[in-house]
Amino acid sequence: MALDAIQYLLNASLRPAVADGGINFTPITVELAEFRSRRQSELISLSEMAAQRVRETLEPVEMEDMTAADRRQVHSFFEDSQDLETESQGYEPHRRLVIRPRR
Repeated sequence: MALDAIQYLLNASLRPAVADGGINFTPITVELAEFRSRRQSELISLSEMAAQRVRETLEPVEMEDMTAADRRQVHSFFEDSQDLETESQGYEPHRRLVIRPRR
């Protein structure tokens, strides 16, 4: 959570300065002790388990509360899925992701 805040502040402060110089801005990713790569592995594992449960039961599965960055990653995992779809529900800071059979 703190890494996301630092990353957001860094990008928000650099974007206008770079844009004023006429340079294309590429967002910066802040990484510390491989936190993001470990979190991505954890999200993949959670997503695979949830997807398996949805396919077995044909019932939606609601995942834990997630940050916007985590939800974006999970949405991207399923964007090419032929049989499953995702939707974010709720309000921050308790916004969560639901995986369900594609309609």
